[in-house]
Amino acid sequence: MVKLLPFRFKYLGNTLLLVNEVGQFLYLDPLLFTDLITNPTLINEDLKFEMLGKGFLYEEEYFEQATDELAIKLRTKKEFLSNFTSLHIVVLTQNCNSNCSYCHASSHSASIDKSLNMDIKTARKVCETIMQTPSQSIKIEFQGGEPTLNFNVLAYIVEYLEALNRRTKKYLEFVICTNLLEIDKPIFEYLKKHNIYISTSIDGPQDIHDKHRRPINKYSNYLLAEANIKKIINTWGKDKLSALMTITKESLNRLGECVDTYISLGLDSIFFRPINPYGLAEKSRTFSSYSVEQYLVAYEQGLRYILGLNLNGICIREEYATIFLRKILTPFSTGFVDIQSPTGNGIGCAVYDIDGNVYVSDESRMLGRLGDYSFCIGNVLEDNYKEIFNSEKLHNLVTDNIIEADYRCWGCPYIPYCGRDAVRSYQEKRLSVEGSNCNIHKGILDILFSLIRENTDYETVFWSWVTARNYKDVVL
Repeated sequence: MVKLLPFRFKYLGNTLLLVNEVGQFLYLDPLLFTDLITNPTLINEDLKFEMLGKGFLYEEEYFEQATDELAIKLRTKKEFLSNFTSLHIVVLTQNCNSNCSYCHASSHSASIDKSLNMDIKTARKVCETIMQTPSQSIKIEFQGGEPTLNFNVLAYIVEYLEALNRRTKKYLEFVICTNLLEIDKPIFEYLKKHNIYISTSIDGPQDIHDKHRRPINKYSNYLLAEANIKKIINTWGKDKLSALMTITKESLNRLGECVDTYISLGLDSIFFRPINPYGLAEKSRTFSSYSVEQYLVAYEQGLRYILGLNLNGICIREEYATIFLRKILTPFSTGFVDIQSPTGNGIGCAVYDIDGNVYVSDESRMLGRLGDYSFCIGNVLEDNYKEIFNSEKLHNLVTDNIIEADYRCWGCPYIPYCGRDAVRSYQEKRLSVEGSNCNIHKGILDILFSLIRENTDYETVFWSWVTARNYKDVVL
């Protein structure tokens, strides 16, 4: 006799979406739902076998086997917890050579002030702290300001970590987040020699990009970035370069043009990221220049445009969707800190500011710039590794941000794919816009599940994104 295992459900149009505790999902005709709930033995054989295979039903004599299989799948989903703090963001400087209207970091741009750079002494302690993390795989991401403006300290950190790693033998990966305005030949050659990945930002066509990412000189930010992107791709290959965009009011209804811009630059991925409510975006209220509903309408239009391109042989993926799709379509989690439960703040990511302060996320570092140190968990010049990462403050933060234990989330079917960004929740409460990030995530998940249901070709494209293959090479 078959019986039910726990799951959650919601309507998507005239179809029910069922999701169990480990993220397995299926679509169900509402007329069959009553039979399923009242007497599962009444459902047809094909549906019964599908639900047994996915962990929605179990046979009484195999209860232990069914729950053991679910436990294995849940451990796999939570495997990111084994890689305690694998992402370490090092803020090299608060100086910047650009003047972005929504700058999250509130960077300085009027002149270059050396007092706003991380010094060698602090950099050395940052390196020694990073190498104490238990994770065997470590990503070091250089941010600012504009990190190329303190490049000698970047080089010191890379070479000191490489030296320390001759003993620990961890997997190290370096990324520099740069606007590409200061990538001259010596810097480019250094990045290439040390295999440092490049992450940059392009907000769309030149008029959109230059409107919000204003240079501090007479040159176009877009044209400078474009030249360097093409140079990097042509001489190094596109695998070492990624870009994301921030959606502004001007780009909201022009996402197709933004996608075309990325394709023209030789890029094969784009991230439809909404403006975050930090730094200058908070001060100017730029983050509220469009609503969550407007964003989601534009997001779906942009995503459908990208799907159409893929079906016609042009390979480009949308990264926000891909992050969620890895959790939907595969047994695994992702390294994306914003949607982890327990929260990825601190235990998935740590940020080291120019003065040695350690924060649980880049966004919390931005709050620190405004004098709010709620999420500062220590300082590398004053505290040892254990005092920073085993502090009561971090323990409480993690304990308070487990969505499976949150009464506001317990009925949501998207729990297996979502998580809690504790800093974002704190900031939304401060700004009286609670729930906006949650509504964005739920809206994107609604769109993805609707598209999977709508067209098997879309699901094939989605599989090509999560497996890094060409759409035509995927067979479902």
